[in-house]
Parts: sequence; structure tokens; C-alpha cells
Amino acid sequence: MATGKSATDMIARIASELGQRNDLAPDGAYPTVITNAISDAIQIYAKERFRFNELSPLTPFVINTVQGQYIYTGADDARIPLLYKIDWINYLLGNTPCRLERVFPEDVYLATIPGQQAGPPTSWGWDGQSIVIYPAPPAASYTLTIGGYLAVAGPDLATPAGLADVTNPWMNDAERLIRSRAKYEIALNFTRNDKMVAAMSPDEGSGGMAERAYNEIKGEASKIRGTGRTVAMKF
Repeated sequence: MATGKSATDMIARIASELGQRNDLAPDGAYPTVITNAISDAIQIYAKERFRFNELSPLTPFVINTVQGQYIYTGADDARIPLLYKIDWINYLLGNTPCRLERVFPEDVYLATIPGQQAGPPTSWGWDGQSIVIYPAPPAASYTLTIGGYLAVAGPDLATPAGLADVTNPWMNDAERLIRSRAKYEIALNFTRNDKMVAAMSPDEGSGGMAERAYNEIKGEASKIRGTGRTVAMKF
């Protein structure tokens, strides 16, 4: 993950690229214009899959099951509601990794009779920002490991520490995407600059900078995850 650039750096560059519009920066006459545009841009793309928001095998997303509990929410782990794609869930049976099968959440509810089934989990579903598993685990605790990607928050633009943070991926890995989209939002909603709107457009087929930056960063994620193999179709 890239580091070294902060929100302060992005704000200064956006102000410069808009024609030295320092009045749109936090210490200017319109202090929230650039910061609001950056926040909007991050929120727009936060649900997308990029290289930097995929769950890391070096710091895996794990949940320890609780006896008799088959629904796991943000109260169990604050990251659960931030999941936007679950690729797989595995668990450890002793020292052996085992895969849970994904099912409809209704299947979990129909099969679950509280207090009457217990054992190693065999299946999981997603419902209401919660992970549901079957069967409910017995007294033994199982470690669930989750693969997929999370929504990643942007820096806190209302605080000096947030503005100075040089580790946030939106300011680094996705810097050009967020900067371009922020300029598009400003040109569309504040300065009413039609040329800038067209130049920074995120719309598909527009050739705008935000579209090009998006395709580039999405292409990185797709390329690195691809197997590079052609699989014959089954007829």
C-alpha cells in the first residue's frame, strides 16, 4: 500500500488545478467546498473493490464463534457491516482448515432450531449486515476466517491529524481517482465550469479523467487477481 501523501496535499493541488482557488480550501472563504467534494468522492467509490481494500492474508479477518450463537453482527466485530463482498469463509476444525458453503440466509433460519443442533459450522449466509451460520456452535469455539473486501474510510478532514495523515489509501493508492472526482463534483455543483465537468467526467465512455483513473485502478485489481488461464466451456 502506497503512503506519503496527505489530504492537505490533495486539497492544495485541487485548489491549484482549479485556478488557484485557495478560497475553497479549509482556511479560505468557502472552507468546506474542497473537503466536501473529497468526502463525496470517497463515499462514491468506497463500495468498489480495489487492491487496497481487499482483506489481507497477513492480517486475516477472523471471528471466534460463541456457544449457541448463529448470528454475528457489528456488535461481534465492527468490520462486519463494512463487508461489501465475501469471497469465502473457512474455519479450523482442530488444525484442519474447512470450507463453509454459502447458502441463502433463509436456509439457515429454516434449519436452525435453537438448542437442538450444535456442531462445527457447515454453511453461512449474509442477511441484514450480519453473517449467519449453521449449525450454532457447541461449547467448542471455532475460528472463522473471512476473505473478501471492506469499505475503507477516508481521513478525518475535520481534524489536523486527519488532514496530515499520510497513510490513508484514498490519498495515495487512489489519489488520482479521488482528486479527479472531487474536481468534477466542484465544477458540477459549485463553479459551474462545463469544461472542467467534461474534462473530469466519471461517466462511462466520456474519456474524462475520473473515468480513466477509475478504469486504471480497477484494472490493477482485476489483473492481479486473474489466473491468466483459459477454461474450456462445458456443453
